Amino acid sequence: MNRKFSWTVALLIMLLGSGCTGKKSDKSKEQDIASLEMYVFDVGKIQVNDISQLNGGEEVKAPVYFTNTAFLIRHPKGDLIWDTGFADSVVNHPMGEVTSPYYSTMEKTLSSQLDEIGVGPDNVKYLAVSHKHPDHSGNMSLFSESTIILQEAEYQALFESETPGIVLEGLDDNEFIKLDGELDVFCDGTVVVIPTPGHTEGHQVLFVNLPETGPIILSGDLWLFNTGVRSQAVPLFNENVAETSASWEKVQALLREKKATLWVQHDSEQMLAIPHSPKALH
Repeated sequence: MNRKFSWTVALLIMLLGSGCTGKKSDKSKEQDIASLEMYVFDVGKIQVNDISQLNGGEEVKAPVYFTNTAFLIRHPKGDLIWDTGFADSVVNHPMGEVTSPYYSTMEKTLSSQLDEIGVGPDNVKYLAVSHKHPDHSGNMSLFSESTIILQEAEYQALFESETPGIVLEGLDDNEFIKLDGELDVFCDGTVVVIPTPGHTEGHQVLFVNLPETGPIILSGDLWLFNTGVRSQAVPLFNENVAETSASWEKVQALLREKKATLWVQHDSEQMLAIPHSPKALH
């Protein structure tokens, strides 16, 4: 695929050295926000009738229900969307989409939830997804004006190879920040992308330090369950078990260091207890 890139070698070197975007502010995407705030979106639900793939092979007869969650982080220097959920088209299937052993439904589109809080996708400055799977990257095509932040390995998986179930139309002219490490997005320590390979080669999590709620790490799919034995079970389809374990240790150390809370994005009990949009978290 031919793509248009605006990043020079010098800028890429600066990015890797500084650990923040290094980009000049786009005045059109700055906003009158006094401090960091975050919105949580319900972007679908998943019923898994056979979770043996997800918990290391343990047989469980009863179905398990997962939330699917996306986040909008609003910063005075611009917005960042983290994960995008299923493609909005899933809402057109009221009886759900079935991709064995998963049964996926969506009650409200991401587009409509952004519209409800007055945020147009074209005005979102940055888009970052934890990884390539369609329950996290299904709505990437909404953000054709955003700078996309991915680990280099995940960029290659999404844009330089065939990834079933992902719609990437309209992203040919987007700018990309392709990482091999961490990125302090706004250069102030409040929003940091952290590489956590294992689930996929280029998986990443997001550290967000909200002024009132406090520091949070958004899990992507590094963990699928919040507590108990299952939380330490490696899904059978993880790309690298050893890297998964190393990423667990890395994030657990960061949670202790920053006194942060882990938000497991698929954990229904935890996610449903968190206020969702249109209420903002501060």
